[in-house]
Amino acid sequence: VANKQKKVTSPPSPLPPSPPRSAVSVQSSVTEGFLEIQNLETQLECLKQEKDILTEKLEAETERAEKATTDSEILSRQLEREKETFENAFGLMRTRALQENSKNEDLSTRCAALEAMLTKKDQELECRDERIRELSAQLKKHKEAHKHLLSDMSLKMQQELYIDKMVGNGGGKQGTGKKQK
Repeated sequence: VANKQKKVTSPPSPLPPSPPRSAVSVQSSVTEGFLEIQNLETQLECLKQEKDILTEKLEAETERAEKATTDSEILSRQLEREKETFENAFGLMRTRALQENSKNEDLSTRCAALEAMLTKKDQELECRDERIRELSAQLKKHKEAHKHLLSDMSLKMQQELYIDKMVGNGGGKQGTGKKQK
């Protein structure tokens, strides 16, 4: 930096003007100003480097945040699709379960009706079996009675034949007036 000094005008002060500076003191002031400027430039350069580093970090973090946001949105959409798929599947399964339940209730009702009908038919068959046993017993009695009747008739016929024979031997053949069977 060359000797560029600005002329600074200061407002009039109530103090008397200071005596003019000597050339050495001016040179020393300039050197101090120059060193201060260099120090400020170095600080400025450091601050620029820190700013660049922070800017890079900020861009990296921004990129990570955007990627995380994008991933989150993708996962949210996927979760929403899976939720919708689950709800649809659950709805179908629920509908099927209700239909199966209704079907089972209908089958249970039918089964109960069939069991009642079978019980009634079993009772009717039991009554018929009882009637058949009664009729069989009556038939057996009638058969025995008929058998005794036939046996009695056969015996009677033999007796009549014997009587006819005896009567016929003793005084001629006379019929008893009954037909033989």
